[in-house]
Amino acid sequence: MSSFVVEIRRRDPALEPPSLELVRAAGASVAGLREAWVYELGPLSEDEARRLAEGLLADPALDEARVLPAGAPDEEGCAEDEAVLTLLRRDGVMDPVALSTREAAAQLGIELSEVRTAHRLYLRGAEGKPPRETVAALAQRLANPVVDRALVEESR
Repeated sequence: MSSFVVEIRRRDPALEPPSLELVRAAGASVAGLREAWVYELGPLSEDEARRLAEGLLADPALDEARVLPAGAPDEEGCAEDEAVLTLLRRDGVMDPVALSTREAAAQLGIELSEVRTAHRLYLRGAEGKPPRETVAALAQRLANPVVDRALVEESR
């Protein structure tokens, strides 16, 4: 048994909730963004991870789910002109989505001892990848420093 990362995004970016305020907050160097919800689950088999991704975490009409082994490189996650900002709960901070996911998985017969969730933003640059400073400034605006940890990723 291993841990897996499940990333849920909209199949059609046009169906994402309006993110204009986030784009405006990011500044002129950001032309658009895509959002994803991330779940780190374990221990479980890859088949169980896929079952949870498709049957519990993703809306089959709207979403697509990607399942990767935890720690594996994600070569398809972001485009060359995108920067990645991931917001997750700090260790020790209650995560109600994680608790609900664990309970729902148990009802499906999958016992999880580890569930972590995150909100991930793929920021598309107006002219190439947005500057790290721009992404860091958006992270400061979105993350509550007491509750959240923001990860600004150079490349994926």
